[in-house]
Amino acid sequence: MKDDRQTHWVTAAVPTLAAQPLAMTVTLPDMATEAGWEPRRPVVIWVAGSTKLSRAVVRRSTLDWGRKHLHVSLDAFAWSNRTLEKATKKFGRRLGNGYAIDICIRLTEAPPTANPTYGNISRLRAFANLQGATMASQTMDRVYGAAPLGCSNQDEPALSEIAEGELVYNINGQDVTLSEEQRKAVDLGTSTLPIVGIQAAFGTGKTVVGSIIAVRQAAAGKSVIVTASTNAAVAQFAQIILSLTAYRHLRVLRFVSDTAAQKNLTPTPVDMNRILMSLRDEFDDQLSDEERALCDKFTTGRTILERYIENPDLAVDMSEEDKDEYALAERNVSKTVKKMIKLVYKLRKPEILCITTASLLNAYGSRGGTLTETESRDSSEPAGPESQDPSQVLIGDEALQIPEPALAAISNCMPFA
Repeated sequence: MKDDRQTHWVTAAVPTLAAQPLAMTVTLPDMATEAGWEPRRPVVIWVAGSTKLSRAVVRRSTLDWGRKHLHVSLDAFAWSNRTLEKATKKFGRRLGNGYAIDICIRLTEAPPTANPTYGNISRLRAFANLQGATMASQTMDRVYGAAPLGCSNQDEPALSEIAEGELVYNINGQDVTLSEEQRKAVDLGTSTLPIVGIQAAFGTGKTVVGSIIAVRQAAAGKSVIVTASTNAAVAQFAQIILSLTAYRHLRVLRFVSDTAAQKNLTPTPVDMNRILMSLRDEFDDQLSDEERALCDKFTTGRTILERYIENPDLAVDMSEEDKDEYALAERNVSKTVKKMIKLVYKLRKPEILCITTASLLNAYGSRGGTLTETESRDSSEPAGPESQDPSQVLIGDEALQIPEPALAAISNCMPFA
């Protein structure tokens, strides 16, 4: 479904002017779905009578499906806080201890420079697990100088074991011979060093090298997570992994969030929704009646949603019956997706998971995240080392695009990787 493009004329409730940032709530009528009004989405606001526009961000949205009302809570951006406060005082009406103001409000796109990773980091306890004898703790200590790096004149145990690998790999039926530098990079990437950085110029095959490292680690029994900053980069990495002929038996999964799925310009055969929708056909004899019903409910709903994702013009003139069908499908999918993912991990646990950095932090960074096994106590609490796989290997494509706060937060999410 496309994002909501309407400009809504509504009355906003401002409970108090003392809050920082200034908060308000609005109710949008005739909304069959959230239509993009999701947490952290920016909006533009015009207060009736004011000469200035203000900006805010969605904090929470709740859909009243029966009445087709969308209740949205907003927080003003810091630079708009004073403007909104003045406009509320001047043009608002007293409502108990707060105000009611007439506004025009419209959903907008996040700026191209916005990095969703930082939004996820800000909600995490980014250093909760970076202690003790975990691999993450040791890596952070070495990177940031809290532990001696050692020197060539000092006797100390070897940090790594490096074994020589193959020189020739078959990619989509064509033999490709690695250069000497590429072979050394692959051998370094599959060594036992706690952290490895491979630097190379543009166009020298870094993604191919990274893909070979991923499949070799997975073939050795490691659980591999490949991450990059954009969906396009993750898709390219996944495609190269799938093209390595000798390793096509490996189970690969590309995680695509619901938001990204709407703009997925680079689909792959291992996209999460495709895998989820194929579970019933592929594993029917291993499913219980309850699991079959779960698969049918998810697949029916997802099929309806994808019809609108693939043909967005269908959403322009939806009948009431179509709106009801879409809203029911969206609700069924949102209620069943976590159970479906758990079923995937039960039936075909991926040996290689490809996922953007923002989605990785969102899915693994807190209890109740999409890819955590515990659904939980408090979503602000870290998932905890007890739920982590000690054989994990994390590969970051274009590491310079993964900011240092994200590296620390990822290490905290996966302290044994």
